[in-house]
Amino acid sequence: MKKIKELQKRSTLQEGRNFGIGFSILNKIGNKFETYLPFTACRDYLNDFIFVEKFKTEIGTAYGYNHKILNCFENKRYFYIGVNTLHNNGGGNWNLKE
Repeated sequence: MKKIKELQKRSTLQEGRNFGIGFSILNKIGNKFETYLPFTACRDYLNDFIFVEKFKTEIGTAYGYNHKILNCFENKRYFYIGVNTLHNNGGGNWNLKE
C-alpha cells in the first residue's frame, strides 16, 4: 500500500453524500502519490475534473469545488485513482458506540 499526500481539504466542498467511501485522481511522482482533488464521495466532482481537463474549459465554482486546468492527462495513456474511507464532513454526529 502506498501513502498518498492529500494536498486539498474537503471542508470547502458541499457534497451530496459526505461520508463513506471516497475517491481522488492521483498524481504519481516517483513512487509517491499526491491528490489532484480532495478525497470525496460525490462523483460530480470527478465529472467536473475530467470535463475541465479534457475540454480545457474552466467552469468556475460548483458546490464548493473549482478545478483549474492542470493538463494532467496530456500525453498519458492512463491515470491513477485513489480510494479512501471518509469521515463525516457535515453537521451530523457519528454514533461510534455501536
